[in-house]
Amino acid sequence: MTRDALHVVAGVLPGADPGSVRAFRRATGRHHAGAWEFPGGKVEEGELPEAALRRELREELGLSVEVGPLLWEGGDDGPPAVRVCFYAVAVTGGTLRLSVHDATCDVTPGVPQEIRWAPVDASFMRWYAKAKR
Repeated sequence: MTRDALHVVAGVLPGADPGSVRAFRRATGRHHAGAWEFPGGKVEEGELPEAALRRELREELGLSVEVGPLLWEGGDDGPPAVRVCFYAVAVTGGTLRLSVHDATCDVTPGVPQEIRWAPVDASFMRWYAKAKR
């Protein structure tokens, strides 16, 4: 991955069931439309990754979150090249509303799912399922 890769952050929100996480489906007309992912977005110049994630989840989902530890980092050589950092997050306020997504569901790592993940999110889920064993 190149040093000039676009830096993106993603939030891994807990699901309703113990051990599950919440996935979001990209809406029609968006990059990777129909693919499932963890919400987040680009880190702006001079912005800390944790601050970017709080901003993005407030903008995309209407939620206030506490950003926890970095879980995993991966990427795609593109073009464009992208580096994605996945963080655990806890919801602290707000009401969930979807703006760039059209659906949400809970998934349990390691349990087969019939959903199509966005490429980097698929890599994260493979890692996460092994880490949770």
